[in-house]
Amino acid sequence: MPGHSLTPSRKSLRWPYVVGQLLLLEIPLLFWLAAQENQHALDMAFYLPFHTLVEVFAVLVATMVFVTGWHVHEEKRPAASVMLACAFLAVALMDFAHVMSYAGMPDFITANSPHKGIVFWLAARYAAAGALLAFALMPRQPLARHARRRYLAGFLGYALLVLYVGIWQPHWVPATFIPGSGLTAFKIGMEVGVVALLLGALLAIFRRRQEMRGLSLIWLISALALMLASELFFMLYSRVTDLANVLGHVHKVLAYLFLYRAIFLDSVQTPINLIKQARNDVIESERRNRELLETAPDAILVVDAEGLIWMVNERLESMFGYTRWELLGQRMEILMPEAARARHHTHQTSFFEANGERSMGSGKYMVGRRKDGSEVPLDIALSTFISEAGTPRITAFIRDVTEQRRIEAELRYQSTHDALTGLPNRTLFQDRLTQAMQQARRQDKLLAVALLDLDNFKAINDGWGHDYGDQLLAEVARRLKDTLRAGDTVARLGGDEFALVLSDLAQVEDIGQIINKLLEAFTASFRIGEYDVYAGLSLGITMFPVDGEDVSTLLRNADMAMYRAKAEGRGCARFFTRDLNNLMQDSLLLQTCLKHAVEAGELELHYQPQVNLRSGEISGVEALLRWSHAELGSVSPTRFIPVAEACGLIVPIGAWVLATACKQIRAWQDAGTPIRVAVNLSAHQFRQHDLTQSVRDALAQSGASPALLELELTESAVMEEPAPAARLLRELATLGVTIAIDDFGTGYSSLAYLKVFSLHKLKIDRSFILDLARDPDDAAIVRGLISLAHSLGLTVIAEGVENEDQRAMLLHLGCDELQGWLFSKALPAEACGRLLAESQESLESIQAA
Repeated sequence: MPGHSLTPSRKSLRWPYVVGQLLLLEIPLLFWLAAQENQHALDMAFYLPFHTLVEVFAVLVATMVFVTGWHVHEEKRPAASVMLACAFLAVALMDFAHVMSYAGMPDFITANSPHKGIVFWLAARYAAAGALLAFALMPRQPLARHARRRYLAGFLGYALLVLYVGIWQPHWVPATFIPGSGLTAFKIGMEVGVVALLLGALLAIFRRRQEMRGLSLIWLISALALMLASELFFMLYSRVTDLANVLGHVHKVLAYLFLYRAIFLDSVQTPINLIKQARNDVIESERRNRELLETAPDAILVVDAEGLIWMVNERLESMFGYTRWELLGQRMEILMPEAARARHHTHQTSFFEANGERSMGSGKYMVGRRKDGSEVPLDIALSTFISEAGTPRITAFIRDVTEQRRIEAELRYQSTHDALTGLPNRTLFQDRLTQAMQQARRQDKLLAVALLDLDNFKAINDGWGHDYGDQLLAEVARRLKDTLRAGDTVARLGGDEFALVLSDLAQVEDIGQIINKLLEAFTASFRIGEYDVYAGLSLGITMFPVDGEDVSTLLRNADMAMYRAKAEGRGCARFFTRDLNNLMQDSLLLQTCLKHAVEAGELELHYQPQVNLRSGEISGVEALLRWSHAELGSVSPTRFIPVAEACGLIVPIGAWVLATACKQIRAWQDAGTPIRVAVNLSAHQFRQHDLTQSVRDALAQSGASPALLELELTESAVMEEPAPAARLLRELATLGVTIAIDDFGTGYSSLAYLKVFSLHKLKIDRSFILDLARDPDDAAIVRGLISLAHSLGLTVIAEGVENEDQRAMLLHLGCDELQGWLFSKALPAEACGRLLAESQESLESIQAA
């Protein structure tokens, strides 16, 4: 009854609502009937049939309550419901005895009387009220075993006891009705007890309404309310045929009907509704499962141990082109290529025997066969289960991996190919080189590996922009593939560096024709946008197995050969030789030692005097870097300076030279022999954005006079980017230092820029001084350089002067200063300081004389 949380409908709530309205209207009626003068008696000829009909109907309803509650058996049903049903069997028996004992009815075994009838009446009322209170108070626990029989036996015993007393011993019960006077105090007191029980039941139900909520609870409360009204009416009559007695019987029958409705809902309708709900849940679950099955992204099928198909979903139909009716009952092999069917049958048997499982992506891809005969790559997950019939079956989840394989292939391609040119990248190149080496070893043939760089690519890329540079690289890749043989490999390693694998060579000479063809192909221009662009090649070539037998060695050798090609003029090819390897090892050793020398302070500055040609006085000195190594001995600057530039050490070395020279300037100032000191700036230093600040800091920290510092820059460094160079030279000139162009005449200066550069001095390169006295061409060049410099207001100094003839010719041509071994070699700072002091003393002596 209670305990089920079914939601009541509006129609179900209508009758209890009507009952509640009627009970509210009957409150005034109860007060009106309480007055004795308002009691109206009915004729016995009418009342007796009415009473008999009403009570018989009440007996039938009480019996239906019992039958309904007794015969509907459900394990989870509360015990209180069964108890209440058994109680109303006793109520039916006592109501039957009551109607049979009523005055006017034939004697029921013994003589009938109002007292006898009331005894049965009260016993029935107490049984009903007590059972309802017990029902409201009992915990909602399932019915225990044999509890139904105990309840039935108990209430039947109670009924038999009442029947015995009422029929044979009614005098045991105090008088309940006195003819002519009405109800006794005992009878009214007993009715009050029934009312108290019913009120207790209502209170208990109200307090436990959360536990007992549900549709039947409403009907139960309505039955209790009607019973209370019935008892109140039965407390008011003075004659058995009064209107109050009639209304009491009417309310009693109505109460029984509502109670039957509650028992019916609890015992019959609620379980039926639960069954319907369960069935609907099953249907809904099946619908959802079918919906999930049909909307699953993977194809799904179920097969038995014989390989017969039992179930498929729509995705499988669309994947393979079959309808489910074409597949159901067919063997699984219908979805496989013929070549795979026998192997699958063997695997299927072992899979069932092992009760195996397989997840997606756990093995290699399989191939399926569509209805039209085409094949599709698949990934399959499998799981076994036991069907309701107890037979093993397999569920297969099948995924079309065509797109996945395409994406994987694309990712593999992207990971092994250059995005710009489509050529193999370094990873794939090394893999192909390894395979080519293995094949060459098996066939006893040679293999060439070539590395190549584009000449002047940086100028093109920086000058015209990266878009033009990318177009040029793509055209270079296309021309390389068109020029080489079909079996050769072309790869892009990065930037403008490409690599080649030239295989199937019988002898070293065979590669010459290929290389010449390649160099010739790059003499033609590339059409990039609206421009014709020329891009030569510098190639380095090494041979397998002559020069090396592993990938790293071959690539290193080819790299060394390529740099030799760049160093020897570009636009050419050079083969790797053992001498190159020795030079590279020597360079690496020198680089390591130089780095240690910088950290350990092994470098030092020597100073070579610069002399005024006319007066013979020392006009300045040039700071020259020297390095003496414990094992390598005295290392020439022409040997270690290029290494320093290549490995990036030239910048910190240059900063040290500048700082040391400034400190020396200040030391000679303090010693009274101030002299201008020239410091060479490398092209790398000149490109540093903070060069001006570095010079300013060196002067400030040393306290040297800016006028005594001369900065020498090579012609090529200044002309690399003339416009920014001009701005930087102006910034340096504002510091008060002297700016000199070193090795002038060896570069490719634009004379138009010379007039805008902030310069003070030109140094004529030693290559023009060497044969100056014997070679008229050198003399003409030097004369022109001196004339040009003087016209621009610049001082001219010649370096590398080693004999008197050179000095005399320079003096004749109007040169201002000289520097070279004719006067002095480069000296340590201390020795140069002594020379400066002696020169100053000699000058002072001459002036004094």
